[in-house]
Amino acid sequence: MAAAIAEATGAPAGDLAAAGLAHFALEAAEVASTWEDPASAFHELFDLLDNGWGR
Repeated sequence: MAAAIAEATGAPAGDLAAAGLAHFALEAAEVASTWEDPASAFHELFDLLDNGWGR
């Protein structure tokens, strides 16, 4: 997933930000799947990337 993100964004192979985003996305899916409304939970988790903590 990190390689696909790097390619899609034009980042170099092995890019730290792409690797971090890939890791976050995979973990977010795992966490969201444990909530009553997984789709809403997933969107809420990714909202953190857009708006940061404590909006």
